[in-house]
Amino acid sequence: RGCSIPLYSSSAVLGVRDVVIDVDVPTRQTIGISFAASSESRVALSGVTVLSRPHMLGSGEVTRFARANVEKGTLRIVARVGMDTEGETIQLSVWNERGEPLKTRAPIVGTRPTSSASVHSTPTTRATATPDRLLRALAWLARGEDRLAEDALYTDFTASQAQPDLLLAYARAVGSAKDLSRPQVGERKRSAYDRILSAWPGAWEAVVGHAIAAGERRAASEARLETLKDLNELRRRVKETLPSAVDLLEASVAASEGLLGVSRSIGAASSTEIMCATRSKIETRCTATTHCSCRAIGPRPRKRPTVCARFAHRRMSFSRAPRCPPSNRGTFRVRKASSTE
Repeated sequence: RGCSIPLYSSSAVLGVRDVVIDVDVPTRQTIGISFAASSESRVALSGVTVLSRPHMLGSGEVTRFARANVEKGTLRIVARVGMDTEGETIQLSVWNERGEPLKTRAPIVGTRPTSSASVHSTPTTRATATPDRLLRALAWLARGEDRLAEDALYTDFTASQAQPDLLLAYARAVGSAKDLSRPQVGERKRSAYDRILSAWPGAWEAVVGHAIAAGERRAASEARLETLKDLNELRRRVKETLPSAVDLLEASVAASEGLLGVSRSIGAASSTEIMCATRSKIETRCTATTHCSCRAIGPRPRKRPTVCARFAHRRMSFSRAPRCPPSNRGTFRVRKASSTE
């Protein structure tokens, strides 16, 4: 378990921060280092750079790992970070060859490190087979390095005979790409999902992703309806029964759009465990929505106590009209509703 270091503790001004930590190494050994940051940074052990976090990975938090051969003594770790957002923190962990955390402390003024370090190199092979490329891409995605995964799988995406599993990993990676515009991301995801469904018609992740990508092409007011329309088209195209995750998406989108009958029918038709767990939530939402709608469109009362007219109307119709100033409170009365209202 490491420590979380706030970069804004000394000053909130954006800029470069140098974090210096001393580590007590009891014996000569190979240690492990974990470093997480959300901006460009690099970590050095006694002057030797062991890992870096490039700016091309975007603004999300990325965790990097490294191994180093160190001598007995005091090891000094210097992490240089470019703080470009307020409230930014870094996380640093150091452990010995048995996986136990090493003792860390703040350096004493005037002291020097007594331990040297060198990068621990391990033999690596180039990933050429499909399982190796898929494993490497999924490892980058798990570490938050979506840019590297998208670059590595782009050649497979452009190939005419790409494997469906590689296309699925590429669709995950391109969805988090920061260097592409939203139309480019949507078209690439939709193209990847189309090719996946042609090879795997019952892949639920491809069905769900294809429907969401179709909704993202529309405006916010039409996105959910387009998602439901695309799901219906995919159901007619796929001959086999789709998993319950597709039913859950359709029920939730229908409930969000106000199609309570569609949401209830889907929840009642599916008897899977995941739908049974969410059916009560759908029913509760439908009941609450209907109750609020009835109260919102109900008739006005003919007489109310002496309160601000706008405040009384806001309570009855659930609108967001602001309250009257404190100086005007109590100076108005609700007008009695006429027979024509």
